[in-house]
Amino acid sequence: MDYTPLEGNEEVPLATCTAAASKPKADVRWIKGSLEGKVREELKETQHANGTTTTWSTLLGKPGREMNGQLVKCVISSEAMKEEILETNIQVHYSPGEVKVTERSTDSFECETEANPNATFTWTRAGQSLPESIRVEGGVLQFPSKNNDLSGLYQCEAGNRFGSTTSYVFVRFSSESCVFYWVLFGLFVLLVAVVVGLMYFGRSGKFSEW
Repeated sequence: MDYTPLEGNEEVPLATCTAAASKPKADVRWIKGSLEGKVREELKETQHANGTTTTWSTLLGKPGREMNGQLVKCVISSEAMKEEILETNIQVHYSPGEVKVTERSTDSFECETEANPNATFTWTRAGQSLPESIRVEGGVLQFPSKNNDLSGLYQCEAGNRFGSTTSYVFVRFSSESCVFYWVLFGLFVLLVAVVVGLMYFGRSGKFSEW
């Protein structure tokens, strides 16, 4: 049995392996791989009237995003059967992490993050509606035309059902180049970004990262 817990600090079941109605009873153990030392095993047995035994072994741990996708193997063995190895990948749900905005080309920017389930992206323009000439495809913001009217502060929000994270990018168009600035999270940083953007507004060919 597989579980998909939400990232957190409480110990929860991550995966359960079952050896049903075995006689003699089966031995169930885990090969934990990169999760060795981060999870523990809990064993339960039930004896049936017909002399068989069902054994459950559950992996328990504090679900972190670094566990997501990690491979573990359940090994079932007994005197009456050939050793069986069952593989599963641990699944952990978590909200979007840091949102990164990168320049894909001279006229487009891409918003990326890690999340499970995958995040959806929403681009908006600070204080204004998004111009109709701008194209948005998933996490990609594209400027088919370049003019000063499109210069400004743009916001990318990455979200899934467990939360959202936002990043900002300041874009300035000139006749020859596109100048943009990384801006990080939160309202305070947004205010700082606006001030810095105004300070640099008269410059061209400048890239600054915080």
